[in-house]
Formats: sequence, C-alpha cells, structure tokens
Amino acid sequence: MQSGALAQQISADDDDDDDGPPATQFAPASGPPANLPSQELTGQTLYDFLIGEIAAQRGSPGLAAQTFLELAKRTRDPRVARRAVEVANFARMPGVALESARIWHESDPGSAQALQAVTVLLIQSKRVEEAEPYIVKLLAPDAKAAANGFMQLARLLGSNPDTAANLRVMRNLAAKYPDLPQAHLALSQVAAAANDEALALAEVRSAMKLRPDWEIAAMYEAQLLQRRSPGEAAKHLAAFLEKYPDSRDVRLSHARMLVLDKRYPEAREAFESILKRFPKDIDAIYAVGLLAFQVKEYGVAEANMKRLLDLGYRDANSVRFTLGQIAEEQHDWPRAIQGTTRSSAATRRCRRACAPPMRLPSRASWRRRAITCMVSAWRPSRNACSCWLPNRNCCAMRTCIAKPSTCSARRCRKRRTSPSCCTTMRSPRKSWSASRSLNRASSV
Repeated sequence: MQSGALAQQISADDDDDDDGPPATQFAPASGPPANLPSQELTGQTLYDFLIGEIAAQRGSPGLAAQTFLELAKRTRDPRVARRAVEVANFARMPGVALESARIWHESDPGSAQALQAVTVLLIQSKRVEEAEPYIVKLLAPDAKAAANGFMQLARLLGSNPDTAANLRVMRNLAAKYPDLPQAHLALSQVAAAANDEALALAEVRSAMKLRPDWEIAAMYEAQLLQRRSPGEAAKHLAAFLEKYPDSRDVRLSHARMLVLDKRYPEAREAFESILKRFPKDIDAIYAVGLLAFQVKEYGVAEANMKRLLDLGYRDANSVRFTLGQIAEEQHDWPRAIQGTTRSSAATRRCRRACAPPMRLPSRASWRRRAITCMVSAWRPSRNACSCWLPNRNCCAMRTCIAKPSTCSARRCRKRRTSPSCCTTMRSPRKSWSASRSLNRASSV
C-alpha cells in the first residue's frame, strides 16, 4: 500500500464489542489532519496496532499505552499519537501521556486538541512554567479564545500546589491582555490562592472597570471582602444592585451576606424583594426558602417550599424532606413525620418488611428516639433490609429496630447493627419497635 494507507486502516471502525479505554475529548473533533505521513502499512505496523487495541480491551492498558507510544514514534501519525494519549490517560501513566501528546502536537501543529492536551498534561505534572509557551498559543487566535481560556485557566492552575509559580505565569499572561476583563479576573483568582489579597482586590476591581455589569466579578469581589467583614461585602453588593437591579444571582448573594452579618430584618426584606422580582423563578424560590429556613423564618420557608411543589420542582423529595425539617423545628411531630416519610418510597418497603403498626410512644420519647429514624429520600444500602437514614452513621432503622422474632424481613434477621447507636433501641425493657412506630406515624 502507498501513502495514506496507514491512516485509512487506523481510522476504520472497530467491530469488536469489548469495551476499551474511553476516548479523552480535549476539544471538538475538527476532521482528519491534512498532513498525514507518507509511508507504507507494513505487517509489523499493523501487528503493533492490533496488539495495542487488544491489550487495551483485555485489561492491560499499560502495555497498550507503551505499544501505542512506540508506534507513534515510528509512524509520526497524529491519530496514533492521539490514541496513545487516550490510553495512557486511562492507564494513569502521565509520563507516557505527555510524551505522546508532544508527538501529537509535533506531527499536527495546527491541531488545537493536541495543543490543549500538551498544556493540560504539563500543568497536571506541576510544570507550569514549561507550559507557559503553549498557553500563549492557546490564547493567541482571537479575543474570544483568550476570554474563554482565561476563565478556565485559573481553575486549571489550581491543581498545581506551587502558587508562587502560578502567580508568575499568570502575571506574564495577563500583561499581554490589559483590556480583557477575564484576564484581570483570572489573575485575581490566582493571587487570592497565593494569599496576595491586595493584588486580588486590585485586579478584580480592574475587571469591574472594564465590564461594570459583570455579575461574576461583582460576586467574586464580595467573596474577597467577606474575609474582612460580611458587612463590607453586603455593602458592595448593595451598590451593584442599585445600578443593576435585575441581577438575580447578585441579589441572592446579597441576602446571604446579610444573613452572615446577622442583619436578619434586612435579609428578610431582601428575600421579599427577590420573590417580587422573580415570582416564577424556581431556583430563586428554592434558594429563598433555604435561606429563610437558616434564619428561622419558618413561615416564609414553608410557603416557598410548598410553592415549589405546586410548580412541579424537579426534586420534590428534597423539598418534602425540608418541609419535614421545618415542622420538626416547630415541634409539629405529625407533620414532620408526614413530610419526611413522603419523601421516599422506602416507607412502603418498610411497611411490607416489618410488623404491623402499634401505638406511638410519648412525644418526648418520639423526639429522642424515633425522629432520627425518619426515612429520607436517599437510596437504601445493600446491607439494609428496607430503610435508610438521614444520619448515615446511625444504623438504627437499617435493620428496622426489630427483634428477629418480630420482623418478617429475612435480611433484618442478620442483625447487622452497631452497638454504639442501637443499644438503647434494642434494650429488653423497651418492647416497642421504632419501625412499627414509624408505620403508625406515617398513617397519622
């Protein structure tokens, strides 16, 4: 076969049904490279390629990565190098992955995917200064690419523990884009990670000057100010809202800052303002309900949670569980039990598995013993018979608190309980069963 045969053979679909290492998506595919190497498909090349694929699908990703690396060195085919990077990442061999990525970038210099792969692998290997020239190439194409790159770069550099090196590199990069607000924000984030609070505040304020209506920068400046004083952060957000009153996220952040500053009347006014401006915003209603619950405004919290159920909130179980918690804080035990037991189908499983209901214990006894066993929306454990707990460290309801003789569930009889949290429940002098009490409570 003549030139291009190797590339056609490698790009052919694999009909094997076995699962191999997943392909690592560095960027959207841009089609086959135009500058494929001119070489023949020899028997040895085909043999090595098949060995690599079979090894990857048969549980030997290390051998597959080494095989693809050697094949990429010999063929200089960018697609073989890309496959070597994918398999090496799957095998957790960063050295092999980086060497393969370099070959990929050298054999296809115009590929943004190859350039991104080399950059990411160098940063993950804690070689940030060596990655700087590659980052410059990633940011170079246009202003949009630079803006998107800076927004991701601060988070990517967070994986490197050398904050001083991160700050040096980011300074050099941001200096080339003095009119780009994303560059100033990224430098502010890296400076904050390096404990340079003065530089962080100066840079985020520079970003706000270039883009005054930028909500992300306004909230990040509030986070920096919160380290000094929540009141100062709340004042900053209030000033932003005077200019841009329709910013929902900033209003929510402002309400949180008022709560942290213990300015509860003003926080309640902020809640009411949010609901007036965004009456049908489900996320805003949920956030206001949670914040109201935190500041013990139980009426506001309950009204918003019930409204979420009426609007068809996507996670109704969590809303019902929160309603149960609100009722518990108000010492309304029947409503607390009803809200939490309705939040999961585990109650029905408990009814099928456990004995018939019996009379409820006293209110104090129920609060001390049974309220911790209310069923939540979490999935049951493999070792559990039918129930799960809000407190995962407690295994009281995990075995239905029933004696083997009174529980009809086969797995309940395994008695996989923890003496530290279930001793009082299994005391011989206490003949009542919390699971029966739960069944009775759910019917109340």
